[in-house]
This record gives sequence, C-alpha cells and structure tokens, in this order.
Amino acid sequence: MLTAEMVNEAGSIQRVVVRRFPTVARVFFGFSVFGSHVDKYLLGNFFLDDYTYARTDFNEPVSPVEQPGASFLLISRDAVERVGGIFSQEFPIWWNDVDLAKRAHEVKIRRGIMPAIRIPHDLGHSAKKLPRPIRRYIFCLAMLRYCRKWKMYPRVVQCLFLFDGLLSIVFGWPLWSARLGSSGGLREGLDYSASQLRGVLTG
Repeated sequence: MLTAEMVNEAGSIQRVVVRRFPTVARVFFGFSVFGSHVDKYLLGNFFLDDYTYARTDFNEPVSPVEQPGASFLLISRDAVERVGGIFSQEFPIWWNDVDLAKRAHEVKIRRGIMPAIRIPHDLGHSAKKLPRPIRRYIFCLAMLRYCRKWKMYPRVVQCLFLFDGLLSIVFGWPLWSARLGSSGGLREGLDYSASQLRGVLTG
C-alpha cells in the first residue's frame, strides 16, 4: 500500500493525512477540544506532531508509515483480497482509512509514502458540506467504533470525550463567538457539544 505526499494549494506539505496508528493519548490530544488546546498551548503540539509525522523528513523513495492516507492510495488486488475489501461499512466517512491500514498491518502488508510524488489535496472537501455539529457526531461515532473494534480502551476514550464534550463549550465559545457573536457562539457550542456527546454515547 503506497500513498503520495499531500500538499496544500500553495504547495506546502499537508501533514495531517499520513499518520501513525492512534493511541488514547494521540486521539485525546489530537481530536478533543480540551486536549488539543493543552497540546497546542502548553506542549508545543508534541502529540499532534508525533501523530502526523510532522517532524519526520521522508528521504527514501519509499518511506515506511503506519497509516497512509486514503486520498491517494495505491493498493494491489492481492492486498485488497487479503484485508477483506477496501473500506468497511462500519466507517461511512471518517476512520475508514485507519481501519484499512490496521487490517493491512494485521496481515503484514507493508505501507509506505512516496515523498517525491506530491498531490494537491483540498482537505475535507466533501465533509465541509455538512454542518459542523453533524461532522462532529459522525467523527466521534466512528472513533468509538474503531476503539471498540481494535480494543483501544473504548471506555477510557468514551469517558475522556464525554468530559471533553462538557468542557468544549468553555474552550470553544471564544472561537465561535468571534465568528458568530455571543449568542450565536453559545448556540454553536451547545450544538457541537451535544453532537460530540451523542456520538461517543452511541459509537
């Protein structure tokens, strides 16, 4: 399984698609509102940079990675058969590429990136059409499904994101208010928080 280096419109490397495999810490500091604030402002993006290979220079023609992004993915027919198909219906939008890479890892299929090949990528182009609360609900739902499937301490992740959902109004409100005003920001925060809570409870 091979992927290319994804780049933004200006040509800068988009280091959020190729990742290491998730852990509880990487997921919490990478995807929760509270955890991402702590990682950014207190830890200098330590967990996010580690998760996304942000401080890794891929110098080999094909460099090994744990989870190649599926936006531009070369995979042989033999590999598809060995992993039992490309995407699982358990993950309709997010976490399907993580699950694919995990299944490939389990059957010892190598994964890599070809850094010399660069593909323009509009991050989240399709998902942007969905309202932010719906995106959050689907993301958290899929995240918990992944944790349960691969026994990645689902109860711990569930508790962390329930806690975060309650705190996200406090940490997200200033950002949303700057864009939508005080009342609009509060409404957005409540919708976002409710969507996260619903996602992690039903995942």
